[in-house]
Amino acid sequence: MIDPGDKQTQPLPLEEPKRGRGRPFTGKALSDAERARRYRANKKKRDDQPSRKEGKDGKEALYRRTVIQQAEQIRALEQQLVQQREEYNDLVHKLMTERDQLKRDLAAKPKRHRNQPAAELPESAYEDETEPKTWAIQERKGKARWQTISKGLTRKAGERQFDKLLAGLNDPRYSYRMVEE
Repeated sequence: MIDPGDKQTQPLPLEEPKRGRGRPFTGKALSDAERARRYRANKKKRDDQPSRKEGKDGKEALYRRTVIQQAEQIRALEQQLVQQREEYNDLVHKLMTERDQLKRDLAAKPKRHRNQPAAELPESAYEDETEPKTWAIQERKGKARWQTISKGLTRKAGERQFDKLLAGLNDPRYSYRMVEE
């Protein structure tokens, strides 16, 4: 109820019925048969019209262009690979030359016979005689920490055990390494 002295309050339109849910009724609804008839007619029109896509010749031209582009890309990659192969061949040749030089240097070093006293050899002969190194074999599963399997091995014994581990390796999640202690 509105106070008769209140001039600012607007009256509410209470006479209009409340609108129901959903789409409002128009009275122009088509029957199921009429809707199906219109659908079939529209579909027939669509099928009769030529498509907007390129014709058969256009598809072949497009295919030809893509094949030519791919062939050019393959040629460029081939040139890069040839250049890399030449660089790698040069590097391998250089490394083989260095290896041969190291072999000659090692063969020229004086070696001590077991009956020869150490005092007779020059000081440079002792450079590569250091303490024997020990090795450890470690494993890990996935990204976990490295776990030591065995340690205190000589290099040959470590390599033998490492090869046995790798030969029996069936699970790709396991990784192995051999580290110097």
